[in-house]
Amino acid sequence: MKLSIISLLLLVSIISRAQIPVNERDVNFDLRIVADKLSDPWSIVIAPDQYIWATEAKGYRVLRINPSNGEKQQLLDLNSEKNFGRYDKIPDHIDHGKPWP
Repeated sequence: MKLSIISLLLLVSIISRAQIPVNERDVNFDLRIVADKLSDPWSIVIAPDQYIWATEAKGYRVLRINPSNGEKQQLLDLNSEKNFGRYDKIPDHIDHGKPWP
């Protein structure tokens, strides 16, 4: 009896959280450049205040970008700390044989 009730609750929760299919014609997207001249953007997150936080893989910076005007605020600059050892030169006994990179 308990198993059937749990199964029913599980089924109802799965169905209630199902995504609603959207037709491509019902969605409008605008393409525009928000910010340029980034040094290999690595990851982005849209914060609750709708600003974009971005990290740069080669620039070693964390940026906060205003999406309405593209203004960039540098929050963190790790250029002085970028003297990391080459990962492919790390002995296996240190990194336990993890593949490069």
